[in-house]
Amino acid sequence: MKRFICWYAYQGQETEGQLQLKEPKIIKAIDMAEAMWKWHHLDCPDWGKRFYNDDIEAYRKKGEFTGWGCWCEELAK
Repeated sequence: MKRFICWYAYQGQETEGQLQLKEPKIIKAIDMAEAMWKWHHLDCPDWGKRFYNDDIEAYRKKGEFTGWGCWCEELAK
């Protein structure tokens, strides 16, 4: 398994210019899709049910895992 760091950092019109930050999390996963899937579930346990019927493969097919403040990077060994 690889290690990824996932975090939330957003500043924009929706936040009236205020920077919104969440504590980064280190997550073990096979790829970025799985890491972001796990990260979303840490913050909101029913996230996958609401958006993907708990189907990680549907999320993988989407191919867009970061953006709108959600970020993920693979950590070097």
